[in-house]
Amino acid sequence: MVFSRPQQDRFQIGYEDKDDGIKTEGGSLEAHIGVRKIFELSNSPMQPYIGGGIAIIGTSVSNRSGGSTISDDDETATGAWIGGGMYYAATKSLNFGLDLHYSEAEVELFDEDREVGGLCTGVTVGYHW
Repeated sequence: MVFSRPQQDRFQIGYEDKDDGIKTEGGSLEAHIGVRKIFELSNSPMQPYIGGGIAIIGTSVSNRSGGSTISDDDETATGAWIGGGMYYAATKSLNFGLDLHYSEAEVELFDEDREVGGLCTGVTVGYHW
């Protein structure tokens, strides 16, 4: 049996770097909206899935020195995501899983076009009724 479900995920990533007394901090937050097809295998608790849709990616960068902000910039962009993974149905209502997805979008930070998103892995714990 193959069926589709609306899909919504959120991911957050951050980083920090210090060079010559200037501390650079940044990060991104992704929201994925799309569809996921789940394949139920007969007599198996394993359920592989694939999915895709729209990625909304917000990103920001700030440069600080001595506790003061020298410069900062942020932008939100829309792109795409695709992914797949595997659920393990521990009970009728409890799933554990592994997820692999790729997203991409283009933002402009400090007057430069930059690619955001990338390859990400995750662990899923879900309850459904």
